[in-house]
Amino acid sequence: IVCPGPPPLRWTHTLRCTTRPAMQSSHTHQSMHEIVLDQEVAAALCRRGRRRLRDIQAACGTPLQLDRARGTVICSATPEQAAVVRKHIAGLIGPRHMVKPAVWAELMRTRTMQEGEDATVVRMQEKCGCRIHIE
Repeated sequence: IVCPGPPPLRWTHTLRCTTRPAMQSSHTHQSMHEIVLDQEVAAALCRRGRRRLRDIQAACGTPLQLDRARGTVICSATPEQAAVVRKHIAGLIGPRHMVKPAVWAELMRTRTMQEGEDATVVRMQEKCGCRIHIE
């Protein structure tokens, strides 16, 4: 959710994946997967000391390497693990919705509340099952 203003510059959210021959032993059934990122997703992975990249590594249990110059993430994983990595990466950047200034002000006021009638953001997150980020 963003406060009204000029529309943000948006990139298409495309994830392309190519598979290269495995560089590890054949009994692990792992291969190198290269996931091509758009600029917005690459920037999200680079922010805050690459915390999101480390979170994805921990959640998927596979080592990831970010190549900023080429705009790719390289993972050595089984096809199933690579699919989970792609799903996590695709979920980094969600849709944006413009709201009126009064709605934005109310969301900003209630964003840190965890309980009670005024915990608007918490209730919205629980009902939709999504994380809400307010800018």
